[in-house]
Amino acid sequence: MALPGTWQLDRFDPNIGALLLPMFYGRDATTTDRLLDGDMGREVNRRLEEVLGLHVLGRWMHLGFAHLYTLDRPVRRQDEIAGLRIRTPGGEVNNRRLAAMGAEVITVPWPDLPQALRIRRVDGLLSTHATVASERLWAHGVRYCFEDRQYFPQYVPLFSDLFWSRLSPDLRDILTSTWEELVDEGRREAAVAQEAARRELLEHGVKIIQPDAKDLRVWRNRLVESQMQWAVDMGIDIELVSILRRNLGD
Repeated sequence: MALPGTWQLDRFDPNIGALLLPMFYGRDATTTDRLLDGDMGREVNRRLEEVLGLHVLGRWMHLGFAHLYTLDRPVRRQDEIAGLRIRTPGGEVNNRRLAAMGAEVITVPWPDLPQALRIRRVDGLLSTHATVASERLWAHGVRYCFEDRQYFPQYVPLFSDLFWSRLSPDLRDILTSTWEELVDEGRREAAVAQEAARRELLEHGVKIIQPDAKDLRVWRNRLVESQMQWAVDMGIDIELVSILRRNLGD
């Protein structure tokens, strides 16, 4: 069994990248859950299973929103992202979205990030409150957070199809039902952990800047103009992109 993040899976199944496209920029978790916990989620899982020969155990587990964190230069509006060198955790859509906002995307292995921050090889990073707090990145220069909900990282519960096929029906039912019983609790715990990490960041002097809701919509609409071409370039099913956008309702 594995529990990879969505930002790690688009290299294997480009369709996962659809969930990181600009149409999700700045949205709340409820909107994403409404889509992925229903028919759309089952369709995404079906495609993932077909492409990779895997079994998706059930609904996805939350990590928490990813935002922008910077060192010496605060970001108060989206147009201030331009020119910043931003480290991303991976994912072609993440790179394209930030590049479209004017950032220079930098690849830095996670173990090398503290040093890259100290020597100012990068101006900031795309991450979550809990991840930044877990590594105490304020000690390496992180001073600001632009809380713009760049995307909503989640973990996908996967089994090898070969292993799954060897299990008895009773064991499959136990695994499936147990996961379903626990996934909502896991999501709540993730949200609590992110909020606790947010408080920890504030306690250590990190200033958190919340963008205006109208600006989030404006930038989402602006970025959405490019997303169909991104889908074509990356091999994301454009029909899936269209269905997702219709279900988002705007």
